[in-house]
Amino acid sequence: MPSGTRVTFVRTGSLRIKMKAEFDVEPYDLELTADQAVVTAPGTLLQLINDTLESCHVLYIVSPAYLVLLNDDHVVYDDSIILGEDWDNVTCVRWNSQELQIARHEAYIELAAKKVRKS
Repeated sequence: MPSGTRVTFVRTGSLRIKMKAEFDVEPYDLELTADQAVVTAPGTLLQLINDTLESCHVLYIVSPAYLVLLNDDHVVYDDSIILGEDWDNVTCVRWNSQELQIARHEAYIELAAKKVRKS
């Protein structure tokens, strides 16, 4: 999530989390087990990996609130950005956070307007 802070709390099982903050040269891994958590700062690339056959149950806490805007069944805006499956291709990615903040603000205004029209 480029625009928010995220806490990933492992309730059961284990989870490997690969992250890369904006100024990190390379991504790094953290291993979490039950009752452990990690905080991911805004703008940090993140991948959740379950290397085991055991289920992993997690609780996510995000701030500000996660925002998704749908128009019919089409996603107009989503706080999550999918960059691909290959870390070799995303380690150099730097997105314009000002553009993302503007897009989020516009989606928030549109969502608020939809709620007003429904009331």
